[in-house]
Amino acid sequence: GNVGVGTSSPTNKLSVYNDSAATSINIGKYASGKAVAVLGTSADTNGYFQIQSYYAQGSTFGNIVLNPQGGNVGIADDSPGEGKLVVAGTGAYNTPALHLEITDSTTFNHVVNMRNSNLAAGENMIIVFGQELATKNAAYIGYKHRSDGGDDNQLTLGFWSANNLVNLLPNGNLGIGTESPAANLHLEADEPEFFLKHTGTSGNDKTKIT
Repeated sequence: GNVGVGTSSPTNKLSVYNDSAATSINIGKYASGKAVAVLGTSADTNGYFQIQSYYAQGSTFGNIVLNPQGGNVGIADDSPGEGKLVVAGTGAYNTPALHLEITDSTTFNHVVNMRNSNLAAGENMIIVFGQELATKNAAYIGYKHRSDGGDDNQLTLGFWSANNLVNLLPNGNLGIGTESPAANLHLEADEPEFFLKHTGTSGNDKTKIT
């Protein structure tokens, strides 16, 4: 019951093959100005599979939308229940779950932009990582919003259930144990300590604070 296009030995219900060249099929009318999707291989051997969307064929490339009505997307994961996009990988230095490559060079190269336009004063936007999403078994780096364009906004570090432990403000003040540092370095605790251990052996080695 298999059907072959370009092949006399179809291996699936529908097999399409272009001998000795790239193979492609289109959904929609492949004509100037038409919206069309093209699926195919880049070569007969040693190629890759590709999907190209055209907003108006011949002039404008289009977007690709996955699951517009709902549902999640998994890459190397067949049960992506943890988020809209779940990517699985072994995690070695050369096989990370996610690798992002920048192809341009400028003063500030944006690898990722993340925002929440509904973020209100006192709310955090964080990136969480760790052994499990449980008390003190995961840490985070994030942004805590205080005011629009204010020097009280925070670049913050914390743990799951131990929040906002280290905070850097736009004015350069750094707080440990406080979210509102009043100096370049502000330590705050019930019994705050500042500990320096000198381990040098040379007579010229010294610890100096000015």
